[in-house]
Amino acid sequence: MRIEEQFIGFDYPSIMAGKKHLLYSEMELLTTLKKYGNYKKLRKEELALKELLKKSIIDIKKQMDIVIEYIPQVKVKDTSAEAIKITPGKRDALEEEIDRIRKKISMLSR
Repeated sequence: MRIEEQFIGFDYPSIMAGKKHLLYSEMELLTTLKKYGNYKKLRKEELALKELLKKSIIDIKKQMDIVIEYIPQVKVKDTSAEAIKITPGKRDALEEEIDRIRKKISMLSR
């Protein structure tokens, strides 16, 4: 079985367009490789910084544990949350007092 050879003719504008597309593809491939190399470098730096941060945190924790051993323990009385809360009546009285002081300030500013 014999294979027949056939030739296809290309005109000049289509040849130039093909070359341009090939060069654009090559340029995009090289740009992508450049970005990938930059990404790998930055990722390696990031991992190194994370490892350094982890070591620093572990070291600080050890130092804090040592300091906590030498600090005398303070006993704190239990305070109830109810004692800390301001009652609505007191809150209104405080707001009235603040308003009264603001009026005095505005009168002095005139």
